[in-house]
Amino acid sequence: MKKLLAILTSVSLLTGCAPLLPSPHGNVPLSDTIILSTQFPVYDDDIDRIQVIIENHGEDNVNYGVEWAMEVLQGDTWKQIPFAENTVWIQPLISLMPGGAYSFFVTMEMLDFDLKDGTYRVVKEISGDIYTAEFSIGESDVSAESPFGYEPLDELDTDYSTTDAAEDGVVVLHPDGTVVNAERLEAFLNDYTRGMAAQIRFATYALGDEDELFLEDVLVEKSFGMQQIRYTHDSSRLAVYNPLTYTRYFRYLTADDAGKIWLSNAPAKDDSEYTELLDGTIGVFDSNGYWAETLRAYAASNPGTTGAWSPDGMRFVEASRDDVLHFYVNIRHENGGELGYTADLLSVKPAERITEVVWQDNTVVMLVCSNQIEGVQYYGVSDTYTYCFYDTEAAELLRTVVSSEKYRFDENMNIVIPE
Repeated sequence: MKKLLAILTSVSLLTGCAPLLPSPHGNVPLSDTIILSTQFPVYDDDIDRIQVIIENHGEDNVNYGVEWAMEVLQGDTWKQIPFAENTVWIQPLISLMPGGAYSFFVTMEMLDFDLKDGTYRVVKEISGDIYTAEFSIGESDVSAESPFGYEPLDELDTDYSTTDAAEDGVVVLHPDGTVVNAERLEAFLNDYTRGMAAQIRFATYALGDEDELFLEDVLVEKSFGMQQIRYTHDSSRLAVYNPLTYTRYFRYLTADDAGKIWLSNAPAKDDSEYTELLDGTIGVFDSNGYWAETLRAYAASNPGTTGAWSPDGMRFVEASRDDVLHFYVNIRHENGGELGYTADLLSVKPAERITEVVWQDNTVVMLVCSNQIEGVQYYGVSDTYTYCFYDTEAAELLRTVVSSEKYRFDENMNIVIPE
């Protein structure tokens, strides 16, 4: 990557007051095999980060680092945008297999340049060749406050209507089955299955109550190196119900046999008691349609672990299905720091394997353990469960409960273990 590194080094020495230097690349032809693109074609001038994706449609692995550059089109000439003083790069090497996709963010705070309306491009060296992704700065709903084009839910008017929702790009499902902005759902699912950060919003309503909207928000981002799905339910505009707004965190989107899309902490909906149906997708896809099959395949492509996010989305506990009673705790602090450690239930008997991770609250997690050895058939013995309640803050086991019954949730989402 010496070619791009040399350019980045020279650019970082420039200041915002100096004239911009011409790009050494000129017009870069498009490639049919390696495609570099930005998530959206147009961004507001206050945007603070832009997501870029690399897609490998070739037959060989490609390699690249984390370096990137940005250029602006002035007249007919591409000019190099300088980096902020003391910009440095780490040097990992990333490999992308054929058919794979990789996304990353370019952040504006790394640049010594104020974005104004115009045409720009991200420049990246991949396997010794230069590739670019063009985008524009101009009038756009995609901004720092609305990085995926949707205004924050808590800033919407109480009389927010179906007309407002349709104009804002919300997927509106009418009672007669008509779907508005269905293309936004497909774009979201395309981003999700490529491992990108993305957001989608749904609006539904009962027949005859068009202005009493039920809104659902799904935001996918990466945390601890994996996808985190934040789901927000907002039925505060329904007059016939008590106002209700809540947020939960999940690992997967998956489709059931009827084609309905669910959020779950397990690759298959039925493998987790903690699931949430996306009402805005009911009737949009058939059970064996492209997206239903694609979501099932994508969820099943990473079945090696079982884990779950805490209710506040700040902690993640994961258990490996190969390392039967060990589990891993990751904690994200509000100041931006992270903590990770490994623990185990080796002393807990008769537990044999962690099969599910369920949070009791933001710090205490329940590890559901099977008491039968996987692959061993028992005769005349019913399966039982060991429920281990573990405090992730204190890093200690609080209590264990052995039961022949599977746990359930009550109406307040509290864990109930039948006697």
